Amino acid sequence: MQEAWDELEEAREPLSEVQALDVELEIEEYARSLSEAVDAQISAEGQEIAFYELLEQDPTLENGHTEAEDILSEVDEGYEEAEEAYERAQEIADANPELLRERY
Repeated sequence: MQEAWDELEEAREPLSEVQALDVELEIEEYARSLSEAVDAQISAEGQEIAFYELLEQDPTLENGHTEAEDILSEVDEGYEEAEEAYERAQEIADANPELLRERY
């Protein structure tokens, strides 16, 4: 999981650089959506790691049941947010295939 998290962190920087360029609005919106998706996914994965750390400390969740539920709720919300942002990026890409293909 750490490896995936590191890769997402790596992707964040180039996406933020695109937003600072003088490019078509669609490309900027696409990069922004991808950046939001990556941020949400990184956050959710960080919460997921926190859950597993809690589970290591209290395998039966006897003392951490409520905390575990809260963490898992945050994980679920984060992944939903990431999925929605990835979908927005895909919609932009589908609506503007000529713009995005030229750049890649």
